[in-house]
Amino acid sequence: MKFTSKLLSLFTVTSLVFALPTEDSCTISINEYNEKCMFTEFKKENINEICAKFTSDECQNPLNNGIKVLNGCENGSFNIFVDSLKLFNISLKLICEKDEKDEMCPLASIGLSDDNTVNQLIINSYVIQKQDSQTGNLIISPTLEYEEEFLKALKDTCQSEKCKVATKEYYENLTEPYMNMLKLFNKISKDNEKNIEEISKNMKNNFDVIIKSIEKGDCIVNKEDINLDIKLNTTQLNASIHSSDAKINKLNTSLLLIIGSLILFLF
Repeated sequence: MKFTSKLLSLFTVTSLVFALPTEDSCTISINEYNEKCMFTEFKKENINEICAKFTSDECQNPLNNGIKVLNGCENGSFNIFVDSLKLFNISLKLICEKDEKDEMCPLASIGLSDDNTVNQLIINSYVIQKQDSQTGNLIISPTLEYEEEFLKALKDTCQSEKCKVATKEYYENLTEPYMNMLKLFNKISKDNEKNIEEISKNMKNNFDVIIKSIEKGDCIVNKEDINLDIKLNTTQLNASIHSSDAKINKLNTSLLLIIGSLILFLF
């Protein structure tokens, strides 16, 4: 059964990453930064505009000098924003890179067209394979079409030296902030401890296999060498959503959705 647009929106990075339900001055500054520098739609027609905006001094300031430059964030303790911003920046570097013919790199342009956003791409690319009623685990898998398109785009990456370098750096730089997100997810959602261990193991293996294929010079990865399935437990998430303690659980729910979206988006 395919994800509906409503359900997939829960796992979409661009719409959730900074929408935390608190009113402190740091969060207000983060939301203002989000409005200026983050983007909910990536289309081929607006990629150049997005790249120019995000690489501006205003948008790069928190990346270069830390979150403390934002009003109310002087203690720099909002780690989820820092790691989310790092992940977004890492992704933008690959998305904004051009090959020797001034075209987007293959992995950055998978599924994107003038009327196909990242949200729509994820909706079209992943399906719920099955749900275990006893454990609450969802097995989320890429469609066969997306998996084949991903492997082809990776292979095509080796046709451009610039894209090879950018793609290799992308996967090398993902590990630290990605692992930080998984650790935070694990703290909030204890039901997912084993799932997070499995996702971490698969993530490391996938990244290593991809990096080695680029270093080898052919960018060829076999289906059996990587695991793109994602297993998540939704029991605690559902409990948070329906809890009467709205103030506390609203934040936990948002964090669960945010990190869940990142787990899905980055594989």
